Amino acid sequence: MIQYENKYNQNDEMISEYVKKVLCKKTQRIGGLFSVFAFVMLIFTIWQKDNIMAAVFGTCLIIILLTLAILSPSMKKGLKEANNRLHGGKQYETVVQFGDKITLSEGNVFIEVDYTQVQEIYDLKYSCVLKIGKNNSILLSPSGFTVGTYEDFQTFIREKCGPIKVYEK
Repeated sequence: MIQYENKYNQNDEMISEYVKKVLCKKTQRIGGLFSVFAFVMLIFTIWQKDNIMAAVFGTCLIIILLTLAILSPSMKKGLKEANNRLHGGKQYETVVQFGDKITLSEGNVFIEVDYTQVQEIYDLKYSCVLKIGKNNSILLSPSGFTVGTYEDFQTFIREKCGPIKVYEK
C-alpha cells in the first residue's frame, strides 16, 4: 500500500541545490580550509621574503580557488549529461512511492530501496534528498506530493529510517 507519492520533473534549481549542498559540500569545506591555509602561508612567506615558497603557496591558492569555482558547474553538467544518456535525451517525470519500500521510476528506470539504506536526509529549499550512498540519492520535490503531504512525510520518513542525520535548510 502506498502511503506517500511524489511526482516531479527535475529542474535546474533542484540539481544546483543537490550538487552544492549535498554532493560537493565536503569538498567545498575542505577546499575552503586549504585555501585559507595557502593564503596565510602565502602572506607569511611574502613577509619572510621567501619568493620561491610564496610562489608555491600562491600557485596552490590559485589552483584550489579555480577548482572550487568549477566544481559545482561541472558536476551539474555531468549529472545532466548522464541523465540525457540514460533516457536518450528525453525528460521523464520522476515518481517516488513510499510503502513497504521506497520505489523510484523515471522513464525505463526502476529502483527499489529499503528504508534502512537511507543514510542521511537533506531538507532543502527546492528538494528533499534521501542519501542512500556516497554518490547516490533520491530527490523529492516538496510541492510534488500527490499522496500525502510533505509535512506529514517528514515525520514518516524520520520514523521509518530510524536515527540518521537530518540536515535542514
